[in-house]
Amino acid sequence: PGNNMQSIGSSLEHWITERDCCVAVSERGPSARARARGTVLFLHGRLGMGEMFEPVARRLHRHYRCLMPDLPGFGRSFRLDDREM
Repeated sequence: PGNNMQSIGSSLEHWITERDCCVAVSERGPSARARARGTVLFLHGRLGMGEMFEPVARRLHRHYRCLMPDLPGFGRSFRLDDREM
């Protein structure tokens, strides 16, 4: 499994590779000096994507670590087989 991180503004974007999928995960959270009160995992439904939770995450990120994945087949996530074509 692989995990790549890229800083985008005040959030991080992770790329997690597991088996035949590459899953994009956006993360927002408190600064390095502040402690998070907990983690909020946002899961979208069919035809959604993680960025749809961005307005809520912007309100919570000062106190909570917010994780917003694009589930496999949606948003920026993809199957590795699809990219190789």
